[in-house]
Amino acid sequence: MTAILVCLTSCLDAQTFVDATAKSKLTGMAGDFAAWFDFNQDGYEDLNVSNQIWINNRNGTFTHLANTRLAGAAVWADINNDGYPDAMCWAGKGYLFLNQKRTSLTNISDKLPDLPTKVSLAASMGDFNGDGLVDLYVGGYEGPGYLTDVMYFNTAENNFKEVWRTKGTTMPSRGITTADYDEDGDLDLVTKGRLYENRSLRKNFVQVKLVGTGLIDGMAVGSQVRSSLEDHVQTRQVCSSTGQGNQNSPILHFSLGDYKGPLKAEIAWLGGKRTVKTLELNRLNTIRPE
Repeated sequence: MTAILVCLTSCLDAQTFVDATAKSKLTGMAGDFAAWFDFNQDGYEDLNVSNQIWINNRNGTFTHLANTRLAGAAVWADINNDGYPDAMCWAGKGYLFLNQKRTSLTNISDKLPDLPTKVSLAASMGDFNGDGLVDLYVGGYEGPGYLTDVMYFNTAENNFKEVWRTKGTTMPSRGITTADYDEDGDLDLVTKGRLYENRSLRKNFVQVKLVGTGLIDGMAVGSQVRSSLEDHVQTRQVCSSTGQGNQNSPILHFSLGDYKGPLKAEIAWLGGKRTVKTLELNRLNTIRPE
């Protein structure tokens, strides 16, 4: 069946969508949550649907990645700075999976303390303490006894430590989103009708805003920035959504700690174009395809 979506734009263009599931060999895809991400870092968007991963074959079709053992819907970020996105599932006690450099996932949930509630609505990942490692915020649920939110810091070697949880009367954390709203160089957080201002000690940082042109959409959704810093690589991707009903800021945030030297980054735009730039520290860098 053909599905038609009419978009009200300045020029009132009509866009037509057709069901390409069978043609794309996505038969068997099922689940309540979906996310686009580049699992194998080949420059093409792969698909995570609940506990399934579908690899983009770069010819309009997808292949199901078998035996991922994901526990459910996931948020994706590179927790060990090797350039590949890893997964955190907020179902049950909480699960953590390490990307084995494009081939498979390894369950490393023993590195993550059990969540304070067994039912959660969302999670978000970002470097909240500015040490160059991606941390984790997990929300609670709507019912009494399930309302606790919790934050874990990444303490290196893929270990996570609880550093904070909500106390007293709370509200259900259905959506979680991060951004540096006050432009002081660290990630702040909004959830359950509350704004949490990050007051961590000031450290060096870089922020990148990608602006697409031509066939690349203006927000450059799906594009990545990879910065090399001494012995590790930080990778960030512009995402339209993350977790359940969340959308983080499209401005990508890199924490550098006490590093003050030059910082080069490679931008991988959707469509294969790549750009190498030297970034200016402690400011927003706006980059367009060359």
